[in-house]
Amino acid sequence: MDKDKLKFISSEKKRTYAELWKKNKDKAPVIEADEEAGYPPNCNEGYVEKNGKCVPALKKAKASPALSQEQAIDYSVRIIKALEVMRTEHNKNNPRERVTINQLKEVYCKNASDCRNAKAAARACNHWAMGCVNAFLRLKSNKKVKKVSVSSNLCPQTEEDFLKTNKDMQRFELNFDFENVEDLYIEVKPLKNTRTAWV
Repeated sequence: MDKDKLKFISSEKKRTYAELWKKNKDKAPVIEADEEAGYPPNCNEGYVEKNGKCVPALKKAKASPALSQEQAIDYSVRIIKALEVMRTEHNKNNPRERVTINQLKEVYCKNASDCRNAKAAARACNHWAMGCVNAFLRLKSNKKVKKVSVSSNLCPQTEEDFLKTNKDMQRFELNFDFENVEDLYIEVKPLKNTRTAWV
């Protein structure tokens, strides 16, 4: 979906969002440390064996055709909190390749707006979009990559991105899905000079 097609929330929704944000902002705690996964073939509960390692099992969430307003706010809060932590961690480790929360929202929303790639990979749209954020951050931290676009939905995810995304889904309690990203309360400001390509 093109940048100009992103649905921005109205003033009325902004007021509702602000009120519900206050009620819900502490409902999605960030887990600081990962649980011990165990050792193959005896992986602990919630983990599966993959390539000789115990990795977090992705819970398949059933997408709701229509989110309630409370669900939309709760999901939005969790996603934005996750993106904020990911931005902080990336900027701390890559001071010369800093990213903004708006850039991460743009990457997330672009890739969550078209779920065909997610369905082709047999993944939830939410999982796919978070994987694209991880791919974007990985490319931004690579000094050999000169141009990385936030506006492309051609997201080259690697096995490393997939595994990190699985951990993030557990870490930030993001095992849910949705039919339409426009049902969420994630506001993205138009970005300048984003006409570059994934490298």
